[in-house]
Amino acid sequence: MEAKRLRTGSKRGTVAIGAFAIIAIFTIILSCMTVMILEYTRFAYNVKSADETVAAKAKENLAVQASTSGDQTTFTVTNTGSTTSLVIGVYAVNPSDNSPAYYELNQPVNVGLLGEKTFTIPHSISDSWQVSVLTSLGNVFWKSQPSGPVGPPEPSQRDFIYDKFDSGLDSWTYWGDSGYSLTLDSGTGQPSPSARISGDGFVVNGGIQKVADISSWTGTGELTLSFNWRAASGTSGSSVTNAQLKIEDVNLGTQLYAETLVAGGTTDTGWRSYSKDISTIVKGHVSIRIILYLHDGWIANWNQQNWYDNVRLTGLSL
Repeated sequence: MEAKRLRTGSKRGTVAIGAFAIIAIFTIILSCMTVMILEYTRFAYNVKSADETVAAKAKENLAVQASTSGDQTTFTVTNTGSTTSLVIGVYAVNPSDNSPAYYELNQPVNVGLLGEKTFTIPHSISDSWQVSVLTSLGNVFWKSQPSGPVGPPEPSQRDFIYDKFDSGLDSWTYWGDSGYSLTLDSGTGQPSPSARISGDGFVVNGGIQKVADISSWTGTGELTLSFNWRAASGTSGSSVTNAQLKIEDVNLGTQLYAETLVAGGTTDTGWRSYSKDISTIVKGHVSIRIILYLHDGWIANWNQQNWYDNVRLTGLSL
């Protein structure tokens, strides 16, 4: 009797374990199916969203008018399409050299279906320039082509600065303290003439500076600063023969980068070349100041001098 009871209990245990295993397998299968359904739903939603964006872009159509008065340009945008449009920026292209500029709106302008909106940007754009508006969907509508969207202008390589000092200082000005001065030196260069810093002082800096507007830089790819330079003095001791580079944000007045090109060890470096990709240094800034200079920290006059030539800043521009 006791053996019979044990066999009956064993059978019941086996049945229970089997039932538990079936439930566990069913639970795993159900979980896998749930994950698959969720992933498919997410994929279908993304496909649907992309299709809706393409369809919405095709429905956009804006007529653009623009006029300039003083230091402002006023745009009137009429929605002739079949969907609401959100204007987020303005393109302007100089027809003489096809150099473009882009102005992002501080506040996007919503142009309702069959509606019209007028807005003003704090920039003077010549009436001879080609102008357009950019929508949040990526369509660009030009004043000269109001009947349909076109793609944004292709970026191209541009020199934001390229100064060879062939016939003058090319808007470079003196930077630093009293005691040193900036002159055009016709006796040396790559080739001559070149910009020269010379003089004497004690605990002073003397150099050249120029502001570069990089607002039309795409922010992608390299932004290369290059130039030829030479430093000389009457001694190779300490760091008397020196040359320095500094880059500042014009609007904030903050230093973005500093580098010592040479610090002693020679009385004359001869002409040398410098090249650096500064894209990561200046990204997010629209106006920068490039400063090339020497430091004089000695009471004695060591006849310190710097020369600069072929200063170039180049990168992709819209």
